[in-house]
Amino acid sequence: VATTSGIAFALSFWQTVYRLPFSVLGIINGILNYELNRPRVIFSRFLLKRMAIHLFGEAELAPMRVKYGIPAEEMTVNYFGVDSSFWRGDPAIGSDGYILAVGNDAMRDFAVLIEAARQIDRKVIIVTRRKIYGDLPENVSIVEGAWHSQEISDVVLRDMYRRAFCIVVPLKESFQPSGQSVTLQAMACGKPVILTRTSGLWDAAHLVHGRNMLLVAPGTPGQIVACLRQLESGTADIGEIGRQARKYVLDHGRIEYFADRLEKTISRADMKGLVRK
Repeated sequence: VATTSGIAFALSFWQTVYRLPFSVLGIINGILNYELNRPRVIFSRFLLKRMAIHLFGEAELAPMRVKYGIPAEEMTVNYFGVDSSFWRGDPAIGSDGYILAVGNDAMRDFAVLIEAARQIDRKVIIVTRRKIYGDLPENVSIVEGAWHSQEISDVVLRDMYRRAFCIVVPLKESFQPSGQSVTLQAMACGKPVILTRTSGLWDAAHLVHGRNMLLVAPGTPGQIVACLRQLESGTADIGEIGRQARKYVLDHGRIEYFADRLEKTISRADMKGLVRK
């Protein structure tokens, strides 16, 4: 099981070259963001057709079928999940009133959040290793950190979620279901999330604006500001949105659900002879 697109392509290549005694299930995410020339598309298609494919959201199904010729039935959508027993709120911890943003992938649009910050009085903390250029407003601070290198531990990050007024996940438009980890972690902690509604929104049926989160269009700092105003004024019930956010994770976004679906995909692949023991 390859947990990134790069690992999946590498394993598929070496498995093909050396006829290694295993097949590959690739968890593919974000490859549609890259403009490839025709030879690279053909080669990528060849490797993709030699693996079982797992996607994080339904929005990538049709483009993958068109660009790489992968039949929809050969791809499985498996929504991401988080550990809801770890990521949870704590009534004993009060809010410090800041706005929190976390993330390192290329689809983060921190520029639009910074523009929104110029129109509000609250402190904004951005946790990222991405380079942010230009002058920052006085209410914006950058904390260098990333999950994989553990500059900030999960325990510290959970505390930051708990103390935040809300979490903003600003994204660029793409078919990639980006921002899932941060969004689900924050929702599991019972915090309201302002998320950019891109084409890659992974669960449009259950992620509902005004019920369990607030959704904004890509590249719209004004909409972010408007959502913040709604939370501050009570027009959007911050407590109820937080409760419904937690409920969404318990109903749809637990890591156990992700693991169960992954196990079923592996079992089906095994029965079809795609995975050889």
